[in-house]
Amino acid sequence: MNHLGSTNSTLNVTTLRELARKELTSVLDSVRGKKCLVLDPNISSPLSLIAEFSLLRDHGVEKVHYLQQGPIETELRSLIYICRPQLQYMKYIAEHIQHHQEEISENPNAQKYEYNLFFVPRRTMICQKVLEEAGVFGDILYFFLCLIRENQSNYLQTISDQQYP
Repeated sequence: MNHLGSTNSTLNVTTLRELARKELTSVLDSVRGKKCLVLDPNISSPLSLIAEFSLLRDHGVEKVHYLQQGPIETELRSLIYICRPQLQYMKYIAEHIQHHQEEISENPNAQKYEYNLFFVPRRTMICQKVLEEAGVFGDILYFFLCLIRENQSNYLQTISDQQYP
């Protein structure tokens, strides 16, 4: 018996990759125009299993940054964050938004930023609380994202995809 529970079970990795690629392109296409993709550093490796940079570029991604402390320096006004629900990442995102808010308050004619946050695999209430306490919760659209990730046994698994209102 294999790890999937039956000797007749097979895992069609190609099909899973295609499904995840469709989910990712749907996410990217949900944000109009040119965009900056900000990734949890631990998501970039699984993401590379399903999408090369040319695919991201074809769907409007102009720049890719790792999610880290400090301001995101970009002329792009649409930012898509893809990350796991970790408190430190929420603090970084709040810092980015606060930096942009300061930039806009100094120049009221500046175009505002649009933020989309995709949690892999789910959003947690504690992450929401961190963003609320930072005063940026209302500035972000939230979603769950279906990605394929490689686990320690080298089998690919899917994460459920649901939009969170």
